[in-house]
Amino acid sequence: MNLKLSSKAKTLEDLRGVIKSAEVLPLVRFKALEYKKEQESILNKIIDFFDTEVIVRSSSVCEDSSKTSNAGGFESCLNVALNRDDLHVAILHVIDSYGGSLSLEDEVFIQPMLKKVTLSGVVFTADLDTLAPYFIVNYDDSGSTCSVTNGKAEKLKTFIAIKSYKKIEDENLEKLFVTCRECEKIFGNHFLDIEFAFVEDKLYVLQVRQIVQTKKLDLSKLDLNSSLNNLHKKIKKLNTSHPKLLGKKSIYG
Repeated sequence: MNLKLSSKAKTLEDLRGVIKSAEVLPLVRFKALEYKKEQESILNKIIDFFDTEVIVRSSSVCEDSSKTSNAGGFESCLNVALNRDDLHVAILHVIDSYGGSLSLEDEVFIQPMLKKVTLSGVVFTADLDTLAPYFIVNYDDSGSTCSVTNGKAEKLKTFIAIKSYKKIEDENLEKLFVTCRECEKIFGNHFLDIEFAFVEDKLYVLQVRQIVQTKKLDLSKLDLNSSLNNLHKKIKKLNTSHPKLLGKKSIYG
């Protein structure tokens, strides 16, 4: 089954009923302009639908397009209490971040707030500059769900794997890459930017968008295995001890 990448909220809503290797949190979405006319009924729907603190998220027409992602360009409100006043303030805050002129397609969506997050971040299913076939993960294990995307991670970690890898010892990363492959198949797209979070060993997909491909060197069809294997052998050889040098390994400056 192939889904179409659309708005942030619609993509997640569609993916929720299809993906098997990860979870997508339930959501309520509505047009930003619609909120101004039907505020009471929308607030009632949100309060009836959820039973915990929520996150109020942006889904602007200016996000996640084929030409620009505008990642982090708009506001989200975390840990919003499930009452009319707090919800109203948070929704208006997100809508205000879109600027003065609203599009008919600008949306806001609500999801439960994830608790006890153990690891979160962003994974790209291709190199951002060359579209070469790598999985590239930027992640944070501090418990924040947005430190990587908003650029505030104090101890950002990065892991890179060629997509034809044979084995990854880290179980969470292996689960993540299984989900990446499933999303590539679902959307018929090998150039994805996926926001994710783990609660213990359960993986949640928080966002899926396409990597912007315009004006980039396209190395997606390049077979890198032979070159990487040769490079691995070279580095391994250079790292062995030398009879005329101190130490057991080489150090490079």
